Amino acid sequence: MNYFIRIQGKTFGPLGLHEMLQLKQRGKLKPFHEVSLNQVDWASASEFAELFPPIQAPTYSPPDTGLPEFVAEVVPNHESQASPQTFTSVSDNNPSHLKDLHFATLLMAVGILLHFLAFQFQLFSSIQAIPNLFQLTEDRIVVIVITIFALLIMFSLFIISNVFILKASSGIKSKGIATSSLILTVLALIFFLSSSLVETTGKTMEARRIGLILGVIGSVCYHTSFAILSFLFGNAFLAIRKDGQSYACNLQGAAWIIIIFIFSLASFVISFLTGQVEIQSAVFVIAGLITVEMLLAFQILLVWFLYQTFALRFYLRKSLIGN
Repeated sequence: MNYFIRIQGKTFGPLGLHEMLQLKQRGKLKPFHEVSLNQVDWASASEFAELFPPIQAPTYSPPDTGLPEFVAEVVPNHESQASPQTFTSVSDNNPSHLKDLHFATLLMAVGILLHFLAFQFQLFSSIQAIPNLFQLTEDRIVVIVITIFALLIMFSLFIISNVFILKASSGIKSKGIATSSLILTVLALIFFLSSSLVETTGKTMEARRIGLILGVIGSVCYHTSFAILSFLFGNAFLAIRKDGQSYACNLQGAAWIIIIFIFSLASFVISFLTGQVEIQSAVFVIAGLITVEMLLAFQILLVWFLYQTFALRFYLRKSLIGN
């Protein structure tokens, strides 16, 4: 007799009875999985007695004492029966959580790829602004519009991704982390848009300094959201028993926090010195160098985070199909 299993819309088989029992022993076959003998009529695996035999209450036979026999009804004690074995994997208890997280990783990956594209436009826009600091040329306006459009799409993907991560967070005990990441992502979008507006319309050095400060705050919120998402990914890897990946994500999050602190300190020093008489002072040059180095470090961390996103998506997919 051949069996077919349908998991997440995919059909596996034909499989013999011995193979089905092996899958059950390894925890791959659950009572709720759909099983068929002809790929037409499907039923839950628990309805196949050869796969999941029904549990029968034990019967009691009194010893032969020679006395008159009495019919005694034995009522099974449900409290004394062992509870069914539970599996610690999130996919068995709450498969919808893994589905939400699996979809969120796709949006997150696309958003990070858009980040690198928008980052190139931002650099190009900044270089264009150097010769004419307070003038908006036609070419520069086009680059600014494209940059803002890319940022809006990127942040839309991040916000939607964070919403799905928030839905999945209760399954990996990270609801507080997911909520913080969503709030920081929205704040980063607000600060970035405010910074672009102020720097574009500002006609004085003071206005550009305010725009720079808003941009720094936006960057801090933006990268802090990724830092805490690294810890959330660590919890997700831990839930699917990938301890090594979990440790790497926690290490990544800690490195991100340290770099954010150094970046914010150096950037605010530059913001304070912008417009001062001694703008070419050694402190300004050193702070500017540190800021550029931290910006490069952020890009390296984002590449690392992109790898972890694809890795988590890969392992989640394996968990969802029961492999």
